[in-house]
Amino acid sequence: MNISDLIQVLVSLLAVVFLAPILGAYFANVYEGKPHFGLKPLGWLETGCLRLLGKNDLMAMNWRSYASSVLIFNAIGFIFVDLIQ
Repeated sequence: MNISDLIQVLVSLLAVVFLAPILGAYFANVYEGKPHFGLKPLGWLETGCLRLLGKNDLMAMNWRSYASSVLIFNAIGFIFVDLIQ
């Protein structure tokens, strides 16, 4: 391991240490439904996608609809990755 490798590891660790509280606060605000800095630039996109899919963002999902959504999303991702390969 030479000096450039060590510098790269240290820069990566410092980036994680400094960005973790910022990203943690952002994700906490997103999951709690509080306003956050990504709401204004990307809020229209989320609203448009929900309208297109016919979903209500205020309605909670039950475990069956959540499980089916996860399975469908993963199946589409698997097919997409398989097509790329």
